[in-house]
Amino acid sequence: MSNNNPKSGLLAHWYFTNEEWREFLYYEKLEYESRNFIDLRAVLIGAIVILSIIALFGAAKGGPAVFIFVMLAGGLFIGICYLIHRLIRKSNERKLQTQTGEVQITKSWVGVNGVYFDWGKGWSRPQIHKDYIYLGKEKMMLLNFTSTGYVSVKGGREQIEKKCLVPVPPGKESEADVVISEINNPFNF
Repeated sequence: MSNNNPKSGLLAHWYFTNEEWREFLYYEKLEYESRNFIDLRAVLIGAIVILSIIALFGAAKGGPAVFIFVMLAGGLFIGICYLIHRLIRKSNERKLQTQTGEVQITKSWVGVNGVYFDWGKGWSRPQIHKDYIYLGKEKMMLLNFTSTGYVSVKGGREQIEKKCLVPVPPGKESEADVVISEINNPFNF
């Protein structure tokens, strides 16, 4: 069902059957894991390298006790950060693991079963790419929203990217095209 009421701000409001949602979750999980495994591994390797360098400088100034202290404290810090990351990820996965799905799209955010992807507050308007997955003999359209933003890193600014994968129920492809044109139209903001 679509709701284009200007007062509500919704461009689309879609519901999914059990089969459609399970197929989307399976595809989304594979895509999410392939994208984030490399990122998480790179962050962990970088953190360990930085921690080792700091520990070596500490050992040069304060001896082996400082080295051991820095390694233990840094390892504990990295472990706690990783645990927090896993807890947040598991919480978001649990929210997405419902039997049926609901998607809401406005000009400034997308909600997928209560998990919101917001491209306001310093993020660029998203680029939207279409993709498809198969549901038996039917195809389900997927919209891949990608936004960029900047974070401060050591006095400089570094560009980062965030993504959101949104399913489109079969038969709602024309509504998805309207959503894309509304979000991409610079005069609508």
